[in-house]
Amino acid sequence: MTKRGSIRLTGSSKNLVDTPPEPVEQLVRYLDPRDPISEPCAGSGALCDLLEGRMKPIDHARQFTTMGIPVFPVRVQKIGNKWQKFPLTLHGHMDASLYIDAHDWEGGCNAVGLRMGKGWYALDVDDATEGSPATEWIRQYVPNYKETRAHRTPSGGYHILYRLPAGWHDLGGRQKIVQDLDSRGAGGWIAFGDMYEVVADKEPLTLSTRVCEIVHAGSSNVKDVPVGEYTPPGNETEVNERLLHLVETNWRINARWRGVSLGMQDQTRSAHDMSLSWHLAAFGFGTDEIAYVLLNLYEHGQARFLARGGERAAMRCAVRASASVDQARDEMTGSESVNDIRAEDIAAMDEIIANLREAE
Repeated sequence: MTKRGSIRLTGSSKNLVDTPPEPVEQLVRYLDPRDPISEPCAGSGALCDLLEGRMKPIDHARQFTTMGIPVFPVRVQKIGNKWQKFPLTLHGHMDASLYIDAHDWEGGCNAVGLRMGKGWYALDVDDATEGSPATEWIRQYVPNYKETRAHRTPSGGYHILYRLPAGWHDLGGRQKIVQDLDSRGAGGWIAFGDMYEVVADKEPLTLSTRVCEIVHAGSSNVKDVPVGEYTPPGNETEVNERLLHLVETNWRINARWRGVSLGMQDQTRSAHDMSLSWHLAAFGFGTDEIAYVLLNLYEHGQARFLARGGERAAMRCAVRASASVDQARDEMTGSESVNDIRAEDIAAMDEIIANLREAE
C-alpha cells in the first residue's frame, strides 16, 4: 500500500502548480463589477467610502488579523436574487494570510474573507426565525450564542463565531446540521464587510466539545451513502498517468487540481474533493481510484488531511460522484456508460453539481 502523501505527479514538461489554465479569464468574468448581469452590493472607491462613512475592506481585515484570523480579499455582490461571494485570489481562501500586505485590497474588493480552521469556527444560520429547526438547534446545543461574536449577513442570516477547544482546532465544516444551519471550519470561510452587520461585538467564546463531536459525525460535507472499505487500486501507476493526462489537457480539471476555486459557490476543502471527484468520475475513474487520488495526491481537498475518517470521507465523495455522474449522464447524453460522456459536456458539470447540492 502506498504511504499517504508520498506520491507526486511527475514526468511532465509542464509545471502543474505554477502554470495557469489558459481559459482562466472565463472564470474571472464573474469578478468584473462592470459585468451587466451582476448587481454590486455596494459602491466602491475611496470617495464613496469617505462620503458614506464606510470602512475599507483593508480596515476590516486589520481588525480580524488582530484577532488572529487569516484574511483575503473578496467581492460580495447580488446576482439575481442571491448574494454571491467571490474570492479575489487565485487559490481562494487557501491564500488567506495574517499579513495584510500579501493581498491587493483595491479594485473590485468590497469585503474580506475570514478563513476558518486552525482554532476558528463559525455557525452559519440561514433561518433564524422563531421555531425554525436552526433556531431550536442553536438554543439546545449552544445556549451561550448571545455571548459570542455574531454578524448578520446581507441575506438576513447570521454567522456566529467561536474559538475551538484543544484537540479540535482542525474540525471541518458540516452542511445541513439541521435545515438552514451549516458550519464553517477547516477548509471553509465566511465573509465580512459593510454589507454585513456586527450584532454582537464580543470576544469569541470557545465552542463546547459536545458540539464538536456532533459536527464531526458529519463533517465530510456529503450525505451518508452506503460505501465499502477503501481498497488501494492495484494499478496506481496507470491511475497516475491517466490523471496526469487530464490535468495537462483539460483546463477545468487543471484549475481544480491547482486549487483554483473561482466559479465555485462552495469553496470549502470538502467541496474541492467533491468537485474533483465528479470530474474524474465523468472520465471513467472508479470509486477506489478516485479515493486514491483524494487520499494521496490532491493537496487542496479535505480527506487527505483529516486526522480521523479520511478514507471514509474520500470513499463517500467517490461513491456520490459516480452516482451523480450516472444521473447527469442520463440527463445530458442518454449514454449507457459513464465513459461515454462527451468532453464538451464537462463544461456543464459545475451547474449540475450546484443543482444537485441545492436539492439536498
